[in-house]
Amino acid sequence: MKLFYCCFVLALLGRDAFGDPRPDFGIDVKIAGSALAKSVATEAGVSFDLIDFKTITLRSQYTVLKTLNEQMTIIGRNIATAGQVVTSKLETLAPSKGTLPQVYDDVTGAIGTLRALLETGLAQQTAAIEQLVGKYITDMLTDASRQLLLATLARLTTQLGLIQKGVNDAVTAYGSSTGMSDAFLRRYVTPKIVYELLRILQDLKSDLPLVTFIVELTLGHLSTADAFLLEFMDNVDGKVSETLMHYDTLRLQVTNDWIEQANAIIAPLDKSYKQQLADIAFIMNDLQGMDTYAEFLKPVLEAYDALLSNNNLNPIIGKVDIIYTGYLATVVALDD
Repeated sequence: MKLFYCCFVLALLGRDAFGDPRPDFGIDVKIAGSALAKSVATEAGVSFDLIDFKTITLRSQYTVLKTLNEQMTIIGRNIATAGQVVTSKLETLAPSKGTLPQVYDDVTGAIGTLRALLETGLAQQTAAIEQLVGKYITDMLTDASRQLLLATLARLTTQLGLIQKGVNDAVTAYGSSTGMSDAFLRRYVTPKIVYELLRILQDLKSDLPLVTFIVELTLGHLSTADAFLLEFMDNVDGKVSETLMHYDTLRLQVTNDWIEQANAIIAPLDKSYKQQLADIAFIMNDLQGMDTYAEFLKPVLEAYDALLSNNNLNPIIGKVDIIYTGYLATVVALDD
């Protein structure tokens, strides 16, 4: 690591030593590594843009998939937009000569906006997602944003503060930024400080593909589910169409069937009941002559008559009719 650091510093010094002097990090004095910082910030901006790159078109009209797609698209777009503001401000800061402290405030303000978005600004979207599919997706986003991206943004804010302090201290010590040499400024804004900023920017760029992967993975799953539903619905529509094409035949079969079913239920009971009445008729006079007839036997015969008489058997026909009519109505409703 020490060897790498030494080589890095020498490369920066050599790279800027033969270039034209330019204003860097809010001061009109050359700072080694500023051009590279701008370049890495630009690359990070491209990585942020990729978070919002994937789009899908859903055709199944399934509201759950539609809602998930909308919420994930909003999440990706908002993170990408806020992130690109940060990198754009960093691209402006690296070669900037002022006005202090505005150029630093612009960056830290953009970082604060992105951090607020990642911490609480996506609550409406994540709540909608969790209500539909639980916390699986939002947990992945939380791991990627809070444990990685937010920590890197915090380090970035701290490091920019160190560079700003170094610039301010140099101006105070020199008495003015005018005429200050890059060697004098390097005492306060050391190559090590700039190197650490570059390392943080590289970490920021490295954190973003995971967020992009989660967004693209989720949208990809939604697209797959949409295709499955379309195929399933096509099969169902085919069966429904086939059923409706033969609806008249089906209706006639069902109508005949419910009559047969009703008769199948009633006929055995009615036949048995009438046979028993005929058998009892031969001994009815003897039964009525018994002392216990009125108290015990008559109530049983009357209850049996009430249960199996036409008054109770005939409503069965209507109930079977209702069941089959409901079935036919359901078949027709499939077309809707």
